[in-house]
Amino acid sequence: MSARALLNDLRVIETPISYEERVGKSKLSIARDGVRFLQIIFDGVLCYRPERLLLIGVTLCLMTVLLLGLHPIELYWAERRVEDWMIYRFVVCQLLGSFSLMLLLATALSNQMSTFGPRRREATPFWPALISELLRWPAAAVLLGTLLATTLLLLWPGMVEFLSTGKVHMHWSRLIAGAFTLFSMLQTAVFAVLIKVVSIWQRERGTAVPYDMMLEALSMDDRHDRLAGAHIISADVGKSRDNGRPDVARTTPAEIL
Repeated sequence: MSARALLNDLRVIETPISYEERVGKSKLSIARDGVRFLQIIFDGVLCYRPERLLLIGVTLCLMTVLLLGLHPIELYWAERRVEDWMIYRFVVCQLLGSFSLMLLLATALSNQMSTFGPRRREATPFWPALISELLRWPAAAVLLGTLLATTLLLLWPGMVEFLSTGKVHMHWSRLIAGAFTLFSMLQTAVFAVLIKVVSIWQRERGTAVPYDMMLEALSMDDRHDRLAGAHIISADVGKSRDNGRPDVARTTPAEIL
C-alpha cells in the first residue's frame, strides 16, 4: 500500500501507535501467504514499472550471450575461423539474442502504453524513451534499412550460389548470423507498427469527447428540438382557434418535456 501511494505521488504520513504484544499462534502461512505477497509485489511492478523487469531480462540474456560468444570471437579475431563444434554456441546465442531484442522492444512498447495505466511520475526512464525514439520515423526506417543491408551482406553469396547451381557451400556461421539479423528486422518492424498504433490511440483519446459529455450534449439538443416543436404546435393551435376550430387543444412546452 505504501509503495502504490508513493508511485502515485501521494503523501505518506507515519503516525506512531502503541499496542500490546500479541499472544497465540499466527494465522499466516509461510508458503501460501508468502506466495500471495510475492504475487502482489510482482503485480505492482508490472503495473507501475514493467520496463525495469524487462530490462533485467535483457541484461541477463546479453551477459549470457557475451560469455558464450567470447571464445568464438577471440578465435575468429586471431585465426579468422571458427570451429564446427561452436555451432551450438552460435545457436544458443541466436536464440538468446532474439529473446533479448524482443524484451528490449517490449520495454519501449510498455513505456508507450503507460498512459493507459495508473498515473505515474512525469520522469521517463532513459532506455525505454531512447528505444521508443528509435522505433519512430525516420529513425525506424534507418534501423530497418541497416538490418536489411546486413542480412543481404551475409546471405547474398549463398542465395546467388543456390540460384545458379542449386547447392550452397556457405559456412553455417553466416547463415545463423543472417537469420538473426533477418528475424531482428521483422521483430523491429512489428513493434514499430504496434508503437504507431498506440500513438494513434493516445492521440484519439486526447481529442475524443468524453462519453458523459456527449450524452449531456445529446440530451440538450433533444430538449432544444422538443421546445422548438412545442412552439410550432402552439402557433398552429392559436391559428386554429382564430379560424373557429376549438376542437384542437393547446399544447405547452412544459407538457411536451
